[in-house]
Amino acid sequence: MGSRKGQETWDSICKFYPLGSILVWRTETRLQNDREIGGLPLPAEPSGREFHYLLDGQQRTTALLTSIYGGRIKGQEARDPHLYVDLTLTTADEIEDESWRSRFLFRDEIDDRGGTLLRNVGRQKHYENGLIIKLEDIAQRYESVEGRIAREGHSDYDDPARIQLRRVKQVFQ
Repeated sequence: MGSRKGQETWDSICKFYPLGSILVWRTETRLQNDREIGGLPLPAEPSGREFHYLLDGQQRTTALLTSIYGGRIKGQEARDPHLYVDLTLTTADEIEDESWRSRFLFRDEIDDRGGTLLRNVGRQKHYENGLIIKLEDIAQRYESVEGRIAREGHSDYDDPARIQLRRVKQVFQ
């Protein structure tokens, strides 16, 4: 799954569109299998007699897990797969909307390399001000992310950036 596909997938998830199937087979039969997805180790197998195998949805699962927790994507080993969300952009409900290209970003689409990459200067400022957030931080450190946004001048509960933050948080719930 290409990086743009991962961004489109997250946009669909945040709009609560159907994601497609992820099929897991539960069985008492132990098979030879990989214990990682996207370079991320899977939890140890349960000590009981039931095993779980991913039969369908491996690309989606890999894209989702690596965009949140990092890892490796085959053919893109040098690229950081963590995905960030720009909370200054509101989510449009139109199906053909392509604002995901600016809303969901990789670190290399934010880093302005000390002001030398002009197309990223505004994004770098939003990142420094806590308005472009790593998805992992929203999933695991929501309260601190929200607190920082409030301290950075977005203290109103109905502030658009805080509304977008809550919308992304809903995805993880």
